[in-house]
Amino acid sequence: MITVITPSIRPDGLKMTFEALQKQTYKDFQWLPRLSVPRETSDLCFQMNQALLEAQGDVIVFLQDYIDIEPTALQEIYDMGIKSGEAWTFPMVKEGQKDWRCFTDKGKELKYDQWEIDFGACAREDLRSVDGFFERYDEGFGWENVDSAYMMSKEGVKFYCNPEIVGRGVDHDAQIEHPYKKTPNRALWETRKGVIDLMHDV
Repeated sequence: MITVITPSIRPDGLKMTFEALQKQTYKDFQWLPRLSVPRETSDLCFQMNQALLEAQGDVIVFLQDYIDIEPTALQEIYDMGIKSGEAWTFPMVKEGQKDWRCFTDKGKELKYDQWEIDFGACAREDLRSVDGFFERYDEGFGWENVDSAYMMSKEGVKFYCNPEIVGRGVDHDAQIEHPYKKTPNRALWETRKGVIDLMHDV
């Protein structure tokens, strides 16, 4: 079974994702959309952690709002047989522009910081083993996926891309300007990385 988690600050964008999921040939999935209402800080990490607690699928697929996928996408992800110790990302084409993942060899090992979860997947147990997402990232913008991926890499998880399963979407920020980009979390990540290294080196 697959659990699809859709974090969103743009409720209108859930319609596209919902319609894509309704068309899936693979039906044994659970959809957990999680909406954060824009305000001074986000709570998307909190929302994703709550969804992770509710997740029934052995495989977690992250699929953001304003993204369409082929009707066979979930079946193809299921057929990959994703197991503990591996995490995947899938390419995106937005407004006709292909991202870097479209040009990556299937199964090529990636760096942990290339694990994009606008459209990505991993074993539920791997993400739960690192307690999901560090919620202090809700104070600003970004890096929560890098943080979780880095912690999973310390537990032996490897990261890969499958360019054969493609998501198509629109520019999110053109729909609703992103409210948190003005406060990037880079400094928090750099501090966290040092702490994570210290914890794993003892």
